[in-house]
Amino acid sequence: MKCYPVLICIALLLALLAACQPAMPTAPPSTAAPPTATPEPSPTPLPTSTPTPLPPQEFTVCQAEEPNTLFLYGGPSRAARNVLEAIYDGPIDRLTYRFQPVILEKIPSLSDGDVTLRPVEVEEGARVVEIGGRAVDLLPGVTLFDAAGQELTFESGMVTMTQMVVTFTLRSDVAWADGRPVTADDSRYSFELAGAFDYPALRQPLERTASYEAVGEQTVVWRGLPGYRDPLYVLNFYSP
Repeated sequence: MKCYPVLICIALLLALLAACQPAMPTAPPSTAAPPTATPEPSPTPLPTSTPTPLPPQEFTVCQAEEPNTLFLYGGPSRAARNVLEAIYDGPIDRLTYRFQPVILEKIPSLSDGDVTLRPVEVEEGARVVEIGGRAVDLLPGVTLFDAAGQELTFESGMVTMTQMVVTFTLRSDVAWADGRPVTADDSRYSFELAGAFDYPALRQPLERTASYEAVGEQTVVWRGLPGYRDPLYVLNFYSP
């Protein structure tokens, strides 16, 4: 019975200690996060198809015989000339019985001034065209037309004759397959090449040519022998 007061004191002390403990913080109510939207999957791109290149087209030409050459100054046969028409663009075409420029700016003409007939002094021994149309050396006894159109027989000294001069101008937009522009020097080279081969079709015009010069990037000047008036002067341009 003596122990009861002690026990009562201990119980009161424990109750006081419990009352003095700080209150535990109350956790705030949890706020639910909004649901995250799931991104839609990106559509898979379809493979791009590579266009198939078209095969080269063939053009069949039927001829009676095979071409004997494809060299412009190799004495081409009729079959060869037909093929060369497809290889060489011009330089001059014939349409409706008239010459049409292809790689030239225009057809030279007397009215435009790119064809001229000039008086020239010719001395003995020079190359001329006599009255019959042959290319000869000017020697005593040669019959010719002077610059006035008078027929005379040369004796000695000098005589004034007429010389035809034709100026050809290439188009500036004409180019080779590699993009390099076609120039007057290319035509000049063709003239020199033509003279290196014994091609009968070129023998007469070459014999009656005094000079063939490139005088600019696009300009070629043909001069005929004195006394030679060529009605087909436009054909004296040599294809590059």
